[in-house]
Amino acid sequence: MLQRLKNLLLITLLTTLFAPGISFAAESKKVYSWLDENGVLVFSDNPKKGAKQIDIKSGAIRMPSVDTSILQQLDEPTPKNPKQSIAVTLPEDQDTIYDNNGSVYITSLVSPSFAANHKIQLKLDGKPINKPQSSGLFVLRNIDRGEHKIVLELHNGKGKVIATSKAVTFYMFRASAIKPARAGG
Repeated sequence: MLQRLKNLLLITLLTTLFAPGISFAAESKKVYSWLDENGVLVFSDNPKKGAKQIDIKSGAIRMPSVDTSILQQLDEPTPKNPKQSIAVTLPEDQDTIYDNNGSVYITSLVSPSFAANHKIQLKLDGKPINKPQSSGLFVLRNIDRGEHKIVLELHNGKGKVIATSKAVTFYMFRASAIKPARAGG
């Protein structure tokens, strides 16, 4: 599939870039051809070991040179196991949450992607909350007023921690039960 994409990209690139600049020359030009490691026929004006020389006589096509480095980037392998990361996106660090029920909504971001077998463990003030889950959304209830720290751990399919978020500090503000607000002053 990747090879077909490369071929299509090369044909599109050559057609788009070279068609306006094509001119015909009367002199002979040497062109070389060979099969690359994927069995794709390659043409170039630069010889390569094992290439066959093709002489193009009168009416040869002269094209301007073009930067083809983008095609080399397609050949670079992508890492099979890119480094995972996880971050708390809500609440933000140093947020104050005003909720008399002590409710906190926690969201996360996993990068580069959240795999189906990954789980996230929420830790509040250093203690795990419930079991690791398949969702990056958490809702906590009845959190005491004061300062709290959230850390998220990303676990792989075997339960091993593969990434840990930075600690996020938030402050829970709840109205006092000792001094309730008076109605009418």
